[in-house]
Amino acid sequence: MNNLTHGDLVGALSSNAMAVVLLAVMSFVGTVWFYRRWRGQPAPLLPARSPLLWGLVIAFVVFGMLRWTPWGAWLRP
Repeated sequence: MNNLTHGDLVGALSSNAMAVVLLAVMSFVGTVWFYRRWRGQPAPLLPARSPLLWGLVIAFVVFGMLRWTPWGAWLRP
């Protein structure tokens, strides 16, 4: 987070790529939710059957498993 607040995207990605991606996706989802609510449309934040939600869960699990194996050493901080 410190790297992001100082504008160092590469440093933030090297520290924890999943956190940077998750922050970007959740910012986008929150913006879409706010816009829909502002217009008076129904807007669930992230429905349980959302492909985006399941994609994030799968990516998070794969990233976590890969990060601690010898093949994913480049993902470690």
